[in-house]
Amino acid sequence: MSGIYRTIPRFNPAGAIANRFLMSRKRYVFMMGPFGSAKTSHALMRLIYLGIQQEPHPVTRKRETKWAVIRGTYRELEKTTLPSWRRWFPKDFPESEWHGGAGGAPAEHVLRFALSDGTTAEITLQFVAVGEQSAEDTAKGLEISGALLEEADLLPFELVSWLDGRCGRFPAVDAAVGFKGATWSGLMGTFNAPDLEHPLYKWLVEHMIEGKPVDPDQIDFLVQPGGMIEVAKGQYVPNPKAENIQNLLPGYYEKMAGTMPRWKFRRMVLNKFGASRDGAPVYEEYDDELHCPQVAMEPNRGLALRIGLDSSGLHGAAAITQRSSLGQWRVLDEVCSPKEGMGATAYAHAFVKFLQDNGYEPWMKNFGQRHDPARPAITFVYDPAASKDSDGKTWISLFAAVIKRACVSVKFVKAPTNNLTPRIEAVRRPLTQHHGQPDFQINRRCLVLRRGFNAGYKLAKRKVAGEEQFEGEPVKNECSHPHDALQYVMLEGGEYRVILDGGEDAHRAQRGASNPTQSEGHDPFQPGAN
Repeated sequence: MSGIYRTIPRFNPAGAIANRFLMSRKRYVFMMGPFGSAKTSHALMRLIYLGIQQEPHPVTRKRETKWAVIRGTYRELEKTTLPSWRRWFPKDFPESEWHGGAGGAPAEHVLRFALSDGTTAEITLQFVAVGEQSAEDTAKGLEISGALLEEADLLPFELVSWLDGRCGRFPAVDAAVGFKGATWSGLMGTFNAPDLEHPLYKWLVEHMIEGKPVDPDQIDFLVQPGGMIEVAKGQYVPNPKAENIQNLLPGYYEKMAGTMPRWKFRRMVLNKFGASRDGAPVYEEYDDELHCPQVAMEPNRGLALRIGLDSSGLHGAAAITQRSSLGQWRVLDEVCSPKEGMGATAYAHAFVKFLQDNGYEPWMKNFGQRHDPARPAITFVYDPAASKDSDGKTWISLFAAVIKRACVSVKFVKAPTNNLTPRIEAVRRPLTQHHGQPDFQINRRCLVLRRGFNAGYKLAKRKVAGEEQFEGEPVKNECSHPHDALQYVMLEGGEYRVILDGGEDAHRAQRGASNPTQSEGHDPFQPGAN
């Protein structure tokens, strides 16, 4: 095609996370953000970037790509997605062709750009809505490089598997001339924070689809900063890290605080996963991006292990932690019994195997050192009201019998209290404190605990006419067991004293005083350490 091709419009990323979304080249790239964070614009522009970066065909010198842009309905396409697209590339964009799109029909826009290296980029976008079709029918017949799932949380999740098989089919491989086809192929998507039961959470955060694990190395899940920060319950301040603020009206998010119900504001403005509409998260203070570092934390050999235990009949749970001499809590792992449950002895054997298989053997063997009750290598903190097993023995005695045969230096202690308020406050206080780093950090592999923090550990809604109220105790579910375990260990590990003795002032004094437990300066695995 002859003629002069128009320069590609200049596009400035809205922030660091949005820029990572543009640059990522993993197979599945999804971004979750609040209202007004320019998710749609970045997703559409990413298609242009990928089209330009497609390797040219060695004969035609064309860089051809074809993308499906999927929405739930054609009304949604026409109301939001297409206007965003036309701001950058109107129907009469030079050297382009527009087909269809009238009366709720699919639309296609073909763009052509002459590039400085003498090649031509031909980028085709096909705008398609699911409507009343099935996911299979929506994907059927598509021969595409990749697909964009706009408002992915509102689309049937089955689209992921059906579209995945259609990606990478364009441009076709031409082995005769050494052309390998699509340089990048895959799925991308944008969405607002859904509730925890949504399959997107299970896939992108827990790396599971229908109970089966998927390869996390193929997934890039990016979370934009929320538009505001909650500094106290119901009190919000602008988030200095929020993206695209420069393109929003003054007070854009502040106005929403006065009109949105709390559950919706949490998801659409704070950009946090929500509990289902029938509940409220216990720990509003938790921020998965702040408290859950990207790089995995490994056990510190200078610190003892502190392990919280919860026993609820056949559902045992443990939270494996360490606490630094500066007071930072590090939640390293969780060990939960399967959904069908198991007895105390079986759970104990499974727990021992977990320690052996996951790098904790030095604490179990203690390198042959004698047991010092004042400085044990492992301290287990358990529910003061631990339930009895089927034969009438206490759950904890059956568990301890197995552990003491496998470990050299262990100690079992009851949590200071089983009262719910101090238990929750023992976790809540470190979530709000920062001393160079957050006082609370949790490994990404602690999936059930994180699900609980992200709103799965929740208060149930009461049925009160005209008023939103919640029960006083958290719902008993799969998240509650490891969260109970975490509360017990943090209470015994010093948080109970902080609660009783005056909050942060006591915490500062405690951090400045000599620590009777392990510290970074003490290595329990060196000869003579005990």
